[in-house]
Amino acid sequence: MSNHNIEGEELWKEFVAEYQRLARIAEDYEPLAEKLLAARINRVAILHKAFSSSDQIAAIYFATLLPNSELIQLFPDLVLQLVGREGTVAAVHKLLHSLPRNWVLENIEKFTQPILEKGTYVEYRRVLGFYYELDRNLTFNLADKAATAFDPDIREAGIDFLEKLNKE
Repeated sequence: MSNHNIEGEELWKEFVAEYQRLARIAEDYEPLAEKLLAARINRVAILHKAFSSSDQIAAIYFATLLPNSELIQLFPDLVLQLVGREGTVAAVHKLLHSLPRNWVLENIEKFTQPILEKGTYVEYRRVLGFYYELDRNLTFNLADKAATAFDPDIREAGIDFLEKLNKE
């Protein structure tokens, strides 16, 4: 994405600044979120940019306020957040689970596969953790593949999830 300003980006920056300020003093920033939701701007473009910046936490929070139609457009960004900051993973899981399950099942692998191609133990564990919540067969297929990986840490992750599935 180019570095030019996106319509509404200034409003987004105002939201992020207020989110960060109020998060520090534990007050409510919903009025500004409402203003951002009501504005006729391209929120998807703004959040796409925010997900790859230091505004990730604010972007994840704001994404929880969006309709599924916009979350679906942000799906590739949300999937990347599965392997992002430790403290945001649960919120990202919740966002992904808010989407229609069948749609997620049909689309998830094409976005996790590039992550896993160069993935480490961490990426495999995070993706397997989400898969485990989503679908047994999906989890089994990835865990089975990971269990035969050359990397011993990835292999361990695969074996751990196969054992977890066998205990069910």
